[in-house]
Amino acid sequence: MLKNRSTTPCLGICSTTYGDDVCKGCKRFVHEIINWPKYSMDERAIVNDRLEEFKVLILKERFKVVDKDLFALKLKENALGVDLIKSGWVTADLSKNDVRYYRKKFKKI
Repeated sequence: MLKNRSTTPCLGICSTTYGDDVCKGCKRFVHEIINWPKYSMDERAIVNDRLEEFKVLILKERFKVVDKDLFALKLKENALGVDLIKSGWVTADLSKNDVRYYRKKFKKI
């Protein structure tokens, strides 16, 4: 089942209620959370695009993609966007044996 981008980036673990200026869950600023229901679709898109860029920046340093096609499919299925692929993040320094191993391992998931 293909999902669409969420109506809100909220993860339900908001830390702004405890005084944080930026939510530790969704990474929005407190004023964005408060005003979210009043935002137009364009304003929401601006915030979502910034959050996508931040996600790419963080994930790019922590993960290495083994199977580019499978990765793209899972991003699309979960409405996470394909900006990670467009940004050039998809690279792999793995041998063919490594790729076979990970394909078998992750088929089970």
